[in-house]
Amino acid sequence: MDTLVDLGVPYDEAHSYAEGVRRGSALVVVESSDDRAERGMEILRRLHPVNIHERTAQWRQEGWTGYDANALTSTPTSSATTTTRRSQEQAHAETRMADKRAATVPPQERAQARAQRRVEGQEEIAIPVVEEDISVGKREVEHGHVRLYTHVKEQPVEESVRLREEKVTVERRPVDRPATDADFAAAGKEVIEVTETAEEAVVSKRARVVEEVVVHKEVTERTERVRGTERHTEVDVQREPETSTQTRRVTVTQDFATYDPLFRKHYTTAFASGGATYTAYEPAYRYGYELGTNERYRGRDWTALEADARRDWEARHPSTWERFKDAIRYGWDNVHARTSV
Repeated sequence: MDTLVDLGVPYDEAHSYAEGVRRGSALVVVESSDDRAERGMEILRRLHPVNIHERTAQWRQEGWTGYDANALTSTPTSSATTTTRRSQEQAHAETRMADKRAATVPPQERAQARAQRRVEGQEEIAIPVVEEDISVGKREVEHGHVRLYTHVKEQPVEESVRLREEKVTVERRPVDRPATDADFAAAGKEVIEVTETAEEAVVSKRARVVEEVVVHKEVTERTERVRGTERHTEVDVQREPETSTQTRRVTVTQDFATYDPLFRKHYTTAFASGGATYTAYEPAYRYGYELGTNERYRGRDWTALEADARRDWEARHPSTWERFKDAIRYGWDNVHARTSV
């Protein structure tokens, strides 16, 4: 109850909801975004929820003064004990019959049944509705590296060059002539020096820049389409009908699967020769089933509701009423006959 108050439910209404849960009803709390709220209300309205204000007024007329978590819904008596024992025996018999039927249920349906979980003894159940939003961004990743290495490479070089070399030679030649004063002067004490020269190869180097290696990046952009999936939680509420026994009227509600074998048999005899499969006619049978279980049409005959049914069907499946009206009528007749006794 405190949780309902925290969610914004008025204190008096929270008491009423808690009392309804204590008396065996179910309370469904759905958290949803604004754009899905109307969808959730539509689902709940189809399940005919209890008007808590009318129910509270009825309890107060019966003497109820307020919610008491420790209160008992009824006081056991000897007759009640007998009734309870009979109910238990009937439940055991129904369980045995259900086990026999389960043996013929396909494995996929048995797995789905095991996935269901029954929650009892709780005032409320909060089912989180989760939605995922995809956020697309970008990041830098390395696609590779370019490395440049520099080193000095030596290679031998040969060049031909002509070199000149001087060499002094001394030669004595015999001469026979009269001596002159010049000869006597030259024969005096004198030192004559003659220089020998030679050329040698000289190697010199001059460095020049003959090429440049330039490293730069080329930047391009592209558009990439990113695909993904977003998940979200949808809550479909299905209330199992209560079996109530009254003096004048008994209401019996069965799900579509109960009538499915009957509808298939009718399809085989009425429509199979036309070449269409049962899958094509199943929506029509299901629509007739929905009409038969709709409280809005309880107590009305087919003539009174045919116009509404046709208008609603044509809105969903344009220009197909004439083709499927017999299947819809058959679904209505069978469900209406069993739900109203």
